[in-house]
Amino acid sequence: MILDKIRGFLGLKKKGEEKEVIISCERLERRGQIPIGIRAQHLRANLLRRSSDHHGQLVLEGAFFDNRYSDLIVSLGGNLSDLSAFQTDNLANARSRGLETSARLHPLRWVTFIGNYTYLDTAVLALNHTGIAQEYYTVGQQLPRRPPQSGSFRLALAKGRVSGDVVGYMRGKDLDVEPNYGASEGFYTNPGYVNLGVNLNIAIRKDFTVYGALRNALDQHYEEIFGYPSQRLNFVSGLKWSFRGRDF
Repeated sequence: MILDKIRGFLGLKKKGEEKEVIISCERLERRGQIPIGIRAQHLRANLLRRSSDHHGQLVLEGAFFDNRYSDLIVSLGGNLSDLSAFQTDNLANARSRGLETSARLHPLRWVTFIGNYTYLDTAVLALNHTGIAQEYYTVGQQLPRRPPQSGSFRLALAKGRVSGDVVGYMRGKDLDVEPNYGASEGFYTNPGYVNLGVNLNIAIRKDFTVYGALRNALDQHYEEIFGYPSQRLNFVSGLKWSFRGRDF
């Protein structure tokens, strides 16, 4: 699967303060065991920092990635028919690069916080040996359904028989296609949104739990996929029974 791999690693740890910083870089070129018509060159740099003290542990991670996809299958027609003897060919290219960050904080035994943020820069690249993109697209155009900014978090609490969490997902605006006929009918901007949820579990017995979940707590009107509205504010509850390690 990996024909070429170059990786670097640097670590630093202070025993007295129990702090650790890890910096690693790797370059991967993948050619096998991925969808036909795709070749991906992957460059990734990671920064990991761990620190712990009497109040808990903090883990910070960051990664830069740069992916280029070549030999993507594209349909040829009209003024593109001269590029190949076939109706479809592996001539398309695309780029995806950005930054991923995450944080994990465990200040108390019964409290955990996890957060993530991603910045993504994508672009349609020109077809092989040309200066133009495939039909309906333009060179440099953002890839559909790839939001430039997105993030999530989870605040979990668990003490005694009561546990719960607050979860959130944030997504900036992105580019999407017409929901019925696709890119042939144009591209549209899908607005960003914030989806917040609250979950609560109460263990009545070791094998019997009452739970409730508040979904879309901000009652936002949003569409994960353009043209398909998601549910507004709603609440579900129920009973969960465990038998021999399996939940029912």
